[in-house]
Amino acid sequence: MLILPAELLCAITSHLSNRDIKNVRLTNKRLRSSSILRFDRAFLSPSYKNIEVLRAIAAHPEFGNQVKELVYDDARFVKYTIWRDGEVLHELEDERRPMNEFLSKCEENLNQVGGDVAGLVRARTGADPKPDEVLMEFDDNVALYQQLYEEQQEIIGQGLDIIALRDALLAFPALKKVTLTSEAHQLGIHAPRYPTPLIRSFPPSFNYPAPWPWCGRFDDFNAISLKPWVEAKNCWRGFSLVLKELAHCERRIPAFTIDVNWNHTGIAHQFLVGRPPELVNLEKVCENLERLDLAINIGRNDTFNGFRHLASGPLRRALSKAIRLRRFSLHTSAHAREIKAFGDTMADDFVNSLRCIPLEIWPNLSHLTLSHFLVLSENLLGFLCQLPPGITSLTFVDIKVLDMQWSEILEQFKTRLHYEGKKPHITIAQWQEAASRKVWMRSEVARFLDGGDNPFVISPSGNEIRRGFGTVRDDFDESFEEPWGLDKRMHM
Repeated sequence: MLILPAELLCAITSHLSNRDIKNVRLTNKRLRSSSILRFDRAFLSPSYKNIEVLRAIAAHPEFGNQVKELVYDDARFVKYTIWRDGEVLHELEDERRPMNEFLSKCEENLNQVGGDVAGLVRARTGADPKPDEVLMEFDDNVALYQQLYEEQQEIIGQGLDIIALRDALLAFPALKKVTLTSEAHQLGIHAPRYPTPLIRSFPPSFNYPAPWPWCGRFDDFNAISLKPWVEAKNCWRGFSLVLKELAHCERRIPAFTIDVNWNHTGIAHQFLVGRPPELVNLEKVCENLERLDLAINIGRNDTFNGFRHLASGPLRRALSKAIRLRRFSLHTSAHAREIKAFGDTMADDFVNSLRCIPLEIWPNLSHLTLSHFLVLSENLLGFLCQLPPGITSLTFVDIKVLDMQWSEILEQFKTRLHYEGKKPHITIAQWQEAASRKVWMRSEVARFLDGGDNPFVISPSGNEIRRGFGTVRDDFDESFEEPWGLDKRMHM
């Protein structure tokens, strides 16, 4: 391999993962110079490790020029403690968590990887623990976790991550996108969605509760969703500070995305009430955007108050500033499959919620995604009839049409939607029995619109996908993919 020209070596190593490139670079000087690490994405959170690595990348004359995306991880560690006898836990007023919860979540982690710490090491590293490797005990896990929590609180108290974010927005000349997420540690600590420098630095046997503040426990968010934004906003600190820094940044960043990976979470709907600083900053940020992915937690599953706030007008005013927009995605936390009945007032909220999207102001829009919406058929069809002529793709993820099944909706697509020029690609994804899996259909929809079979059939129990149509994919495991089985059916 060493006799190959340098240009060919670079071309070969460019197809390797960063982990493999690091191993190749350790071989000799020639392979080191021909194997260039890729730093197209950088991470930030209230963590000394993440801040240190971010600043090192920014200072590097080569790596800093590669960064195109900055990811702010808003998943924060919490304080665990042992309750005194007779002490009452007021969870909504007290951010502490009981230590027995720490233990139970660690046990859940082990159950996912075979039941023991050795399985956790194998899941993280791909190999058995070394014979002389000392595996962490429960007390070791608690001590390291509490250290991480204390460092996090120190950074937040001093605003060090805010300073690092402000510097990073100007330090990377190729930066095109800022992503905000609380999903870094999900699906679990053995397979993080975003392997940040902090997460990669953990000992292979470190077992801890994966933080997930935007989702939290269901009962907690039901109560939080009733509070005004000023009282609830601390749970979404990253959202507030990222919007503020983007709004006041001297350069234009064309893409801002909130990544919840289709989960039933997002930014609390209360920020759409009144005119809080976050909404003002969103308006300013929208003026520069070509891509915007929003995720809104619409609140309690029995009232969905957030749909009312979507329809109330403030979000539409903010989105109307995004006259350059080409890609837009709007996700809500609605559990569409759990809707059993709804009254006229709720139906009105669902109908009006699509009005927050000002299609008439986005002539350049080419990609539109709607996720976890509840709609009435006529309003969905009327909305889609307003799409600009340059639309190239439409994606519908777990959309619940309250008065019509998807088989009928597709028939309406065929007769009522007309496009200038080429038809857009339409993708429909429906939840499957496994919580993180969906059946995705794109070519099947295209064939139907061109005269083929409808991928849906009418069913008394709801939407049913025709056997042999669609591909099952997992939200967390990108390698998982299988045809929607001939012996399986899916209902929604």
